[in-house]
Order: sequence, then structure tokens, then C-alpha cells
Amino acid sequence: MDKKIYNLVYLFASKYKNDFVEIEDLVQEGFLGVYKAYKNFERSKGSDFLNYASYWIKKQMIDYIKKVKRQREINFDEVDIEKISYEEKFDFEEENKINFNEYFLGDLEQKILEMSFNMCLSLSEIAKRLGLSTERVRQIKSKAIRKLKINKNLTSVV
Repeated sequence: MDKKIYNLVYLFASKYKNDFVEIEDLVQEGFLGVYKAYKNFERSKGSDFLNYASYWIKKQMIDYIKKVKRQREINFDEVDIEKISYEEKFDFEEENKINFNEYFLGDLEQKILEMSFNMCLSLSEIAKRLGLSTERVRQIKSKAIRKLKINKNLTSVV
């Protein structure tokens, strides 16, 4: 590989190094960017390979930094799933359920939305439980969602 490519990768790696990532990791990501540039480069377009590769190197490094930041924001050591009791898990599930009774929906529409969103059932499972066709369940669900959107638009404070 050309010395210019090495220098370019190290230049960008030193530019983008920070508290989240090590320079060695950025160099590796930079060489992945060079590889992607090599795969996508078309000499017939008349551009210089180093200029073309610099885009891919930067992109690869920035994507890597964003990925590492997201992973560090989610600190898995703080939450130990094993220590959460069954009651706490159940309470969490109950908190996230949507109460469709407060909207102007028919009984069937409420049942379908509750099965779909609160119980996470598929359209075919809902259809089997209610004795309807899957297409009919889809139509009722779509209509109910449209009603919810209209209701939200009418009641929202501007």
C-alpha cells in the first residue's frame, strides 16, 4: 500500500481521536474506509483516489465514534436484569400499556388495538382470537389509528 494512504489514515485518526476511542481503533476503521473506497472507486470518472478515499476514511471513523458513544451512553453495568424482581418487571409492563378506553373508539377497535399494542399480537393471531379475517382486522386497526390521530389533532393545544 502507498505511503500516502498510510499518512492520510494517520492524519485523520489523530484529528478524530478523543476520550471515547483509541487512535489504533481509528486507524483500523480508517483502513476499512480505504477498502470501501477501493471497492467503490471508478477510475473512469477522473477523480484522484486519495481525494475519493478521504471521504470514506472520514465516514468510517465518524460512524465508529458515534457507535462507541452510543454504547458508552448505555451503561449495562448499572442495570442488572437478574436482580429485578418479578413484581418490578410486571409493574414496568403495566406502566407502558396504553389505555384505549379514553378515546372515542368502538369495542372491537379497542380490543384490536389493545391486542396489537399492549399484548404485541400479530394480525393473524388477533384474527384467530376474534374469529375475523386478517384483512378485516387490518382494516379495523387502520381505521382506529386514523381516529386516534384525528382525536389528537382536535384535542391538542396550540
